[in-house]
Formats: sequence, structure tokens, C-alpha cells
Amino acid sequence: MSCEVVCAASAPAALAALAESRFDLVLCERRMPFREGSPLAAELTRRLPDGRCAMTSDEPLEALAAEGIARGWSEVLARPAPAAAVLLALRRARERSRLRRRAALLEEDLARAASDRPIVAASRAMIALLEQVERVAGLRGALLITGESGSGREGIARAVHAQSPQRSGPFIAVDCARGSEREREQRLLGSARGHGPGPAIRDADGGTLYLDAIDALPVALQVGLAAALRDADAPGSPDRAALRAIAATSADLDELVRRGAFWKELYEPLRVARLRVPPLRERREDISLLVDHLLLRAATARGRTQLTITGDALDLLIAYRWPGNTRELAAVLEHAADLAPHDAITARELPDDLAHAPDAAETNPLALRRARRAFEADLIRRALRATAGNRTHAARLLEISHRALLYKLKELDIRD
Repeated sequence: MSCEVVCAASAPAALAALAESRFDLVLCERRMPFREGSPLAAELTRRLPDGRCAMTSDEPLEALAAEGIARGWSEVLARPAPAAAVLLALRRARERSRLRRRAALLEEDLARAASDRPIVAASRAMIALLEQVERVAGLRGALLITGESGSGREGIARAVHAQSPQRSGPFIAVDCARGSEREREQRLLGSARGHGPGPAIRDADGGTLYLDAIDALPVALQVGLAAALRDADAPGSPDRAALRAIAATSADLDELVRRGAFWKELYEPLRVARLRVPPLRERREDISLLVDHLLLRAATARGRTQLTITGDALDLLIAYRWPGNTRELAAVLEHAADLAPHDAITARELPDDLAHAPDAAETNPLALRRARRAFEADLIRRALRATAGNRTHAARLLEISHRALLYKLKELDIRD
């Protein structure tokens, strides 16, 4: 087990080191002074309430057990502490941290499951993408997902994870564009000096490490990350972690490598398997179903029975180019839901730039409406056939409310 040791000879030096880096374990002599009448141990346990603080003492350990539990110490070791005892305490501290982070991630996953933008595949482009997802999910090597911002790259990465042999393991998402360089280095590489795997890599053991906007990492960090992932994959390595790396970007990594702005050794394993998420403007057939999903979510969040959208408003959404993709569509509908006085969103609740966008002016709204109605009618009929005419089950299959299905049946003159 690799680790970096930092020694501090005084309380101020210890607290300065603690402010500089995140440590898996802090080992402190029980009586080391901090302020008059207050030992450093008390200050450390106040600053580190998550069980990363262990004490050493030359007093009988049995007499300190109760005090250790009361003060939240993770361990009480004899002084001087044997190296084997310190390594065991470090291993236990890392495992406790991993379990706490895993619990937090599970809570985040539950919240995300209730709020995430859905993957809708009615268009040929998305159906082809999901077929590719099935093919690459069983592979062991790294994967690169490309696509514009807001197009749903993380959703595709989660779909790969959900169908992979690692699906029972964690899905650890890291936004490589967020935070200072030091924060990103500590997250990925463990310390400001970049020794060994960081908490993100360790947490992803047995699952998937998702690196969004990987091109945003400075080249020096890319070098360290390539080494850390190589060590994690090496048999017999003390830093081995059984994970699959999935990276995502909106940039042209081939061009960045040519310019020296992206580390070639990090790019090589990523370029083998790739998925491209099409922008929303290339899969307009998906917009109608996406709108149904998003309006159902918006209605639930606002305590409404349902939210629908008028035909002319939907035509504007279908005609718009959506430079921000699904994320922008979700934001527009959330805002429109707040403005709508009743249960139907009209063109009045949509931003003015949708109506004046070049695509909207060049698109024949009548042709769009006919195509949308034909597509919706075909999809509903297929759902009804698949559920033997059970409208409740058909609505669930379409992921819309029962009332919304009844509305569509009447609007499209479908008799089941």
C-alpha cells in the first residue's frame, strides 16, 4: 500500500499542513499541546469529525478505550507505534472514508434518478447510439464519449455502466473542469505532489470512473492521471483498482494531441473505443418525447396533476437549433412551467428567440406538425399493442401520465 508521510513537529505546523492537503489519516500524540489547557488532539478531532484522527500514547491502551470512543478517535496506538500498526490504521481509515463516500454517492444516485434528463431514443441517430452502447458495455478497456455540451454524455456513460460487468459497482463522476488545479489534483492523484491514486480512483474500484471534460485538465495533471490509471490496471500493483475509465469531451482530442495540448499517453487507450452523442438538432424526432418526460417531471415538482404543451409551442421547440441541447430544452420548459397560468404551455410562455431563430423561420410548421402527429400516433399504437390495449400500462411504457395518454388519444383520434 503506497502512502506519502508528512511530519509536523508542532501544533501550528500540523494545522498548516492540514490546511494545505487532505490526509487519509492524522496520527497525533495524545498530550501534544495546542493552546493553554487544550491539547492538539481536541482541535484535530474538532476539525476532522469523520474518524481520520488517531492518537498515540504511552499510557495503557485499555484505560484510553472509553475516552477514544467518546472523543471520536479512529484508533489509539501504543507509543512509539509499530509501522505495521500504523499501516493497519491507515488501511482502516481509508476503508471508512470509502464507505462514507459510497453511501453519499448512493444518496446522490437516488436523487439523480428522480431528476435526470431521460435518454429518449425515437430517432435513428439515438437508436444507433444505444445499439453501440450495448456493444461496448461488455468491453474492459477505456471508452471515449464525444458530444456537445448539454447533449447527455454522462447519461450515455451511465447507460454503459448499467449494462457492464461493473454495474453493481460504483459510478464515480469527476468534472475535470471544476475546481482549482490543486483541488483536481488531490481528487485524482491524492496529494498536491501527485503520488499514487486519489480518492476518485480508489472510490471507483470495482466500478466506473467517469471523467467529464477531460480536455480541461492541465497537461501536467494529464501525465499524472495517465500514470495513475496505468498503475491501477497493472497486475500486482499496490495501487491496483479494478475500474473502467470513461472519458468525455466536446473537444477534438486528435487536434489537441497534435498541438501538444493533450498528453498522447493518456489519449492512446481512450481512442480505441468511442461513442458520439448526436446534438439535439440532429435528432428532432426525439424532442416531442423529451418534452413529455420533462413536463411530467415539472408537473410533479410543482404539485400539478399534469402539464401539456400546445401544438404551436411544440412546433417552435422542434424547429429550434438548441445550441445548449437537452440541458437548454430542460431549462426552457422549467421556466415555461413557472410562467404557465394553467396546465398547458403555450407559445407565449416560451422565449422570444425561439420564434425568431433562423431554423424556426425556415421550417414549414405545417409539415412539422403532420410529422409529429404521425410519429406520436404510431408510437402510441405500438404501446397499446404491446400492452394488449391496457391504457395504464401503455402510459407507463411511454413514461407519461394516464391523463396525458387519454388527452393524446382524443387529440390524435386513436380508437383502441
